[in-house]
Amino acid sequence: LPQRSLADRLVASYFKHRHPLNPCLHEGTFRQRYARLWLSRDVGGEEAAPNNLAWLGLVNMVFAFGSEHVQIRAPYHGSPAGSASTKPDRARFFKRAKMLAFSSILQARIELVQALLLMSHYLHGSLELNHCWTVIGLAIRTAQELGLYLDSTNFTNDIVEQEIRKRVWWGCFVIDR
Repeated sequence: LPQRSLADRLVASYFKHRHPLNPCLHEGTFRQRYARLWLSRDVGGEEAAPNNLAWLGLVNMVFAFGSEHVQIRAPYHGSPAGSASTKPDRARFFKRAKMLAFSSILQARIELVQALLLMSHYLHGSLELNHCWTVIGLAIRTAQELGLYLDSTNFTNDIVEQEIRKRVWWGCFVIDR
């Protein structure tokens, strides 16, 4: 993960600029879990555990999209005392997200579908349309395995979880059109 201050800026940037276009995440739920991730990094807790690779992939996709609108100060090689403004390496976040999500591809979880949806948007924007189509297919098949196309009240009484399930399925439907 990047330094906490940069990571927080990337998350804020994602929710300000990208999330309104493709709201497959629930901001409050994401931010709560994201905060626990920073606590668990030091103590080896649940959020940073190997069984949460899809979640970590999702976080890296949020970083990738957030980096589109964030500037960081970096040393400028032309002047010893100077510095230049640059963007975080969104391709690095994407590659890390892909590795993490694909490592958990056999564990059908909603975080995996969310990560795959964001990956498909990234690939579409990068004009990697063949890869985009493959990732969309993985997202839809995983969503079907989770029953996201079914009435969410049959799966949970939690209103937020019902909303997340609807948003993720809608995201799959829209990207496939």
